[in-house]
This record gives sequence, C-alpha cells and structure tokens, in this order.
Amino acid sequence: MKKTTLLIVSIIIYCFHSSAQAPQSFKYQAVARDASGEVIANQKVGFQISILQGSESGIAVYTETHSDSTNQFGLITLEIGTGTTSDDFTAIDWGNDTYFIQIEMDASGGTSYTLMGTSQLLSVPYALHATTADSAGSYTETDPVFGTSVAVGITGTNIINWNNKLDVEVDGSITNEIELPTNALAGNMAYYNGTEWTKIPNGIDSQLLTFSNSIPAWETLHYILTSPNSTKYEINVDNNGNLITIPQNIDYYITISSPQINDNWIINTINTIEWTDNIDENLKIELYKDGIFHNTITSSSESDGSYDWLIDESLSAGNDYSIMITSVEKDTVNCESNLFTLNEPEYDIMFGDGTLPTGWTTSGAGWFITTTEGDGDSYSLQSGEYNMDDVASVSFNKTYNADGKLSFKMKRLDGGGIVTLYIDNDYVMSFDVSTDWKEFLVWIPSGSHTYKFETIRTSNSTVAEATFIDNISFLDGDSDLAVGLYYQGGIIFDINTQRTHGLICSSIDLDYNGNYETEWGCDGSYITSGNGADSESDGAANTSAIITDCLTAGIAARVCNDYSITVLGNTFNDWYLPSKNEIYILYSQKNNIANFQNSQYWSSTEYSSSYAWDQAFSNGSQDDRRKYDAYRVRAVRAF
Repeated sequence: MKKTTLLIVSIIIYCFHSSAQAPQSFKYQAVARDASGEVIANQKVGFQISILQGSESGIAVYTETHSDSTNQFGLITLEIGTGTTSDDFTAIDWGNDTYFIQIEMDASGGTSYTLMGTSQLLSVPYALHATTADSAGSYTETDPVFGTSVAVGITGTNIINWNNKLDVEVDGSITNEIELPTNALAGNMAYYNGTEWTKIPNGIDSQLLTFSNSIPAWETLHYILTSPNSTKYEINVDNNGNLITIPQNIDYYITISSPQINDNWIINTINTIEWTDNIDENLKIELYKDGIFHNTITSSSESDGSYDWLIDESLSAGNDYSIMITSVEKDTVNCESNLFTLNEPEYDIMFGDGTLPTGWTTSGAGWFITTTEGDGDSYSLQSGEYNMDDVASVSFNKTYNADGKLSFKMKRLDGGGIVTLYIDNDYVMSFDVSTDWKEFLVWIPSGSHTYKFETIRTSNSTVAEATFIDNISFLDGDSDLAVGLYYQGGIIFDINTQRTHGLICSSIDLDYNGNYETEWGCDGSYITSGNGADSESDGAANTSAIITDCLTAGIAARVCNDYSITVLGNTFNDWYLPSKNEIYILYSQKNNIANFQNSQYWSSTEYSSSYAWDQAFSNGSQDDRRKYDAYRVRAVRAF
C-alpha cells in the first residue's frame, strides 16, 4: 500500500474583527510527501480537518473538508474555519477547554481519508478568543466586597504612575517610594527592621546567613565533639561540611586494652598488644619494668590497634611489667598499661634427666642427650652425624585432641644447616638453623601422629656440625594463627585482626640451580602485560605480568612462581615475588621469621624500564636497582 506523509510548516492566525459575523479562521500549511520521501507536487489532495475537545480522542466539535492542489514544492495552504462543513466554527468556546486538531488526508484528492496525526492547539487559535472582548461593552461593578476594598480607589493615573516608578530620589521625599540604604558595597543585602530598610554587612568566606528574632546575621558553623574521656572541644566547618579550623587543645588519646592487670604472658611466645587511638601517625611501643624504661619493642608501628609481640627470651620473670605507647609525632600523647606478669615458659620435654623420653627412637647416626649445650638447663638433644652424608633422625608419637602447635628450640654448632620435620613420614617443613638458640612454632593437625626430626651432615669439615633441640612443648588445642607460625608450607609474617587471612613467606631463601642470587630480568624493557608490574601492594599481579613478558629462566619472579611445596599431602604452588610494600612488611617481621641474610632482596615492583625496587634486610632501606643485578629471593603467598 502506498503511504504518504505530511510535514506541517506553520499554523497562522487570521482573525477578522469588523463585526461579530465576520468569518474567523487560521491558516494551516503543510508539505505532502510519499512513502519514499518525495514531495507530492502539483497534485490535487483532499483533507478532512477536525477540532477535538479535551483530548486527542475527544469529541469532534467541528469538522470541515478541503480539496486543493499542492504547488511544485508539494506545499498546500488551508484556511481552517472556511472549509466545507455543516458545523459552526464561531461556536467553539476556545476559553472553556483544551483543543486538538486532527488532520486526515487523501493523496488522490478524494474522500478516502487517512489519519495523519493529532496535535494540541497551544496558542494560535486562542487569539480568536480575544475577539470576545470587542463585545464586552460597559459594565457596572456591583460586588459589595469590591466596593468597600482599597482596590475601588485605584485609578488610571495610579497605574500610569506605577509604570513610571522612580529609580532615584527626585522629590526629596522618602515616604512615597522604597528607599534602600546608601553607600552600599558589592554583596550587601538589606532587610526591613520594622521602620526602615537596613543594610546587612558582608560576611566572610564559608559563613552562613542565619536568623534570630527576625534579625539576619552571618555565622560560622561549629560542632561540639566529646572524646572518649568526656573532654569536649569545638570543630568549625564551612557550609560544605569541610573542616576549616582545628583547636590547638584538641584531645588526642591512646587507650591500651591489652595487656590488662593480672594478665600472665609467657616469655618467648607471641602475644598481642591492643589499643584504641585517634592518631594518624605511627606509634612507638616500649616495655617498662617497675615504672622504669626497659627496652623498645618497636620504634614505629602503624596506629591500627594491635601489634604482635614476640617476648624476648632474655627477659626475666616478674609481675611489675607495663607497656608504654607513645605517638611518634606528638610525644606528649601516650598511655601506659596496667601492670602485668611475665612468666618463664613451661616445657613438656627439657631432657633434664639425661635420657630419651619413653617411646622416643633414633635411627641412622642417631640422637642422644648431651650436657654440652642446653637452653634453660644443662641438657639438650644432640644429633650424632659425624661423616659426610650421615643422616640422624629421632621420632616420637603424640596425640592431639584438637589442632594445635608444636614448639621447640634449635641451634647448630657450625652456623648453618637444615633440619626437616616429618609427620607420619609426610614432609612438613625444613628449618634453617643458626648458631643461636631460636624458637620454632609449627601448626599441627589433630589426631595421633608420628613426628620425626631429621638432619644430614653436608661436609667433611673437622668442625662439628651437630644440631641441638631443646624445650619441646605440645600446645594441644592452641590453633590461633599468629606471626611466626609455620603454616601451609611457610611462615606467617602478616595477619589480619580476625587472624583468618594474611601472608606467608617461604621458610628459606630460594635458589636457581644452586645460586641464591638472581637477576630481576628484562633490563631495558617495561613490563606491559596485565596492568604492568609497578604495583606497590599486589605482588601476585606483578609476578604474573613479569613471567608473561620476561621469558628468561631463573629470574626472581619465575623462581618464586615455580616454587612448590607439599605439606601433609597438601601442595602449595601459588607463590609469587612480593611487592615493594609486602617485602617491607616481611623485613619488619624478620626477627620473628627464619634466617634472612643481611643483604638485598628483590621485590616485584618495577621502577622503570631498567630498574626495580629492592629491600635491604640490613637497614630497612628500599632502593631502585638495575634489573640485571643479582639479589636474594624469598617467595610469599596469601592464605
């Protein structure tokens, strides 16, 4: 079916005012086009026009038809109100309702009309309604209310005067028009005080205009805040809620919640110091004994409310210890805890009677009780390897009713060596043992298991390589995770306050083909895969990007990515090279973690195309180093 379209050009008012019987009308122009958009030129077309009252689907109060020809441009002009009709156009009460015009067209010039559209008449024909004013005539007001009102006295002269009001004083009188205050400044406002108009002086930036007893005034918003110890102080803010002044006597505070009075903490165990504060800067934590400074626990800790403290084994037992926490920046803001007690650890096995405990067995070069070394008493368990590749192991059975921990101390005469722990012949962990006694804490699953310590002599040196074990404790049911715990193939060095998630490092430095120092890789090239490798907090993402772009074998990130360890049948292979921030956390906990060398360790954070960040474990500094430099590597993973 052939379709036509209609483009309305204009509707033009065309009114006659010579007499009430004069025809009224308005012009309607449109361009007719066919379905392809071509104009219908020089062709006769038929129209039916309807005026609908109230809505697009309202009653037609007037209908007329037209039959006329378009010009060479397809334009047709109709005069609405003069078409063929049996209705009275002048009877339409334009002021009584809203009206709509409905257009129907027959492109062939006949009367088979097709609806083109309906539109509301917004203003043009309503000018016709104004013609009713011509026949209004004179009218005598008889409303008694109007006759007694002030309005009855308004004259034409009054109206003329109002339209010609004065903008400046010209007659010397201030009673016949509004007089604003003189000497006004930019931004001034005025208010009426009941007698005259008065100027409001300008306020200052950030103030708000307020009213009291109908008098306006500028004010600065302020709030009274109350601190936990009930001290009140004022904070001023602008009209956007931004802080604009801080009183000099603001009440900063630190409140220690742990340790509490009568707490008993065990020497050489990890305990959590807890507090609340309103300080953004780092805090210093110190140990006091009998009110006198004893030693610094940490010179700078984040003000995050907790610090895991490995209590130094050199401390003596006593009930007169306290903790002092001080703001690093505001040294007058501090808090001292209640007195608490430090006790010596109670070990299940100290080998004090000179014999192996009942049920313990040795194999290979064997283990025996010795008086040569001992921690806390004169006895310890000593390995018996004497020749190259000698293996010495000692085994015992233990039942844990619930997940817990195994605590023990070890040292080695020659200053280095690896001791491996097995449970039911499944590998658990290798420990890098030094010449000083060090405590190790290992997470242990519940149930009855056989535990075995094993060491191997690795040289023919005449220097003794004996390993010593002492102070073994079985912490049945103590499954709380903490920094320093051997867990899931490594050692926890960072943990959240809920002790459910954190970071683990490998228990030893990693090597590539026996070399413990390796390059970062890709010197001269930026890492571009993923989001690059410049994140200071996401070492896993950095590592993934590095090993994608840098295919060199043995680079630091690849050594970490390739590391895998199976513990009690569970394989952990999601290791990565720590980021700049992660390796700094690792450095800050180095005293709670197995041996680190006093040298440089790589981070995964790229500095530039030829440099990457490293971490000095000698002094804590971080520097950008050439990517081809060779440094040590310690892998981490999240749990």
